[in-house]
Amino acid sequence: MKIVFSRKGFDSQYGGVPSPIFPDGKMLSLPLPVDGVGSKTPICYADLSFGRVNVGKLVNDLTQRKENVIHPNDPVDLDPDLRRDLKARKRGWTPMFCLSSPSHLRNQGVFGTFQRVQHVEGRYCFKPEPAAHVIFGWIQIKFLIPAGKKFRRDAPGWAKDHPHFFNEWGGTEGGQLLIAHGSLSLPGLKTYFPAGGVFDHFSPKLQLSAKGCNKSLWYLPGAFGPEGGRSLLSYHSSEKWTRAGKGYLLQTAAKGQDFVFNADERPEALKEMANLFNSTITA
Repeated sequence: MKIVFSRKGFDSQYGGVPSPIFPDGKMLSLPLPVDGVGSKTPICYADLSFGRVNVGKLVNDLTQRKENVIHPNDPVDLDPDLRRDLKARKRGWTPMFCLSSPSHLRNQGVFGTFQRVQHVEGRYCFKPEPAAHVIFGWIQIKFLIPAGKKFRRDAPGWAKDHPHFFNEWGGTEGGQLLIAHGSLSLPGLKTYFPAGGVFDHFSPKLQLSAKGCNKSLWYLPGAFGPEGGRSLLSYHSSEKWTRAGKGYLLQTAAKGQDFVFNADERPEALKEMANLFNSTITA
């Protein structure tokens, strides 16, 4: 079984700002704007809501000081699509995630860049504190369906408005949708969790970035560290790891998208993931 740390949502390059952690501790990963390459997704930011907060107004507030301001009616690439309550759903909806080469993957731990926000004079703005990489959701793959415009007709009704069905490219080369269905399966899990979902509130246990350090410097449990001079996490040689207490500091790859960890060789890492779920509130 593979554990994949997949970077999604807003950051300094894509979207221009971090995703928000609200004053009550709730967090929302902001999906990226459509890049305009072969996509005609019908969903815009104003179509999404997070409780009483309209996501269109939220992204407009948070990007006001950036050169490329995001407007409420800008089209959105809602991928991964893990949060049921973001918009109206058709019966049978289940969490989805599109990857270009997903055949070797099984578990996804989805992370992004987050920073605390505050509400000042009718607008959301960021608090003056560092951003951090935080795990905000997960998906355990149950089955795959090909993405792309030519496959939309045969897709399940609840999946047809996924943005990757409006791209000209598709299939095994252009992407497949990873579908979560049923329950999460991990050794040591003490209660039911769906196969895909989000963590509702921020917790220090979800933060990958080492406390007080640059967001790209992670602190991971010892089960994820190198073994016999060999790293089990893709894109990260053993030289990137430094022992620190019971865990490791890891200088992560600057532009990495998907970091794959081989849990077949280190099954205790799956128990660490189960402990994370056992101790964390989810949405």
